[in-house]
Amino acid sequence: MLVLSSLKHNNFIPHNCIKKIMDTAMRIMAQLLMIMLCLSSTPAVNAEESSICMKAAIFFEKKYDIPDKLLQSIIIVESRRGKNPAPWPWSANIQSKPYYFDDYHSFEKFVNNTVNAGTTNIDVGCAQINWHYHNMHFDNISALIDPITNIAYSAYFLTTLYKQYNDWNKAVSSYHSKNKTHGSIYLHKVKLTQKEIL
Repeated sequence: MLVLSSLKHNNFIPHNCIKKIMDTAMRIMAQLLMIMLCLSSTPAVNAEESSICMKAAIFFEKKYDIPDKLLQSIIIVESRRGKNPAPWPWSANIQSKPYYFDDYHSFEKFVNNTVNAGTTNIDVGCAQINWHYHNMHFDNISALIDPITNIAYSAYFLTTLYKQYNDWNKAVSSYHSKNKTHGSIYLHKVKLTQKEIL
């Protein structure tokens, strides 16, 4: 279930006017409801769960004018499960060690236990958002592990980087790391994936 109330909208979608914030929030809730309705034919736990990530990515690529397949390629690189070309929503990564779970409840329990034990440097969800660096945008880790919220924030963060650099390649590199070498390797992986799915 999407936890919109857990998002701090003044950080997530910044505006100068309270009325604009509320109007924007209402539009987003309506749009996300459309996604959830489209996904309603898919049970919460089944073999099609990976499609949640891709459907949300397609939606937010259009919403934020992100180049075709770019966000989809990022989440595939971030959370693909083994040789499976699709991203997996119940994924985590701690110190470069990936963890995959078969269902939301097992994933949520692991993530919450990890964070409560004091480990904050953990990447979670379809887009592998790092809790340590991005927790200020959410009230709790449970909000971030929701697949749609995870992708929504990923799209917002990517477009924020694009506005900073005015270059999608630099935005993608920085999405992963400010280190130029690490960012360049990551960009190459994303570009290869994008060519595969175009």
